[in-house]
Amino acid sequence: MTVLTEAEAAAALVDAIAERVIERLSKPRVLSIKHAAVYLDCTDEHVRNLIQRGELKAADIGLGEARKMLRITTEDLDRYLERKRRAA
Repeated sequence: MTVLTEAEAAAALVDAIAERVIERLSKPRVLSIKHAAVYLDCTDEHVRNLIQRGELKAADIGLGEARKMLRITTEDLDRYLERKRRAA
């Protein structure tokens, strides 16, 4: 068993936190319909259908019905994929 000094433990903690921050910043958290389709390897239309059927959550960040801008979180996409994996 290796015993770390306080300085070594602090440095390891800083490295772990930095790695986590870089990982979170490198992965987009909110995607457009087009990018969600790429994420799922399907068509834009399929993503829109999933949203309309309530299988996938989306937020409208646009200016009402005239300027709808739907966005989907990567967390919701991952949850959708996990549900599909369990159902298969």
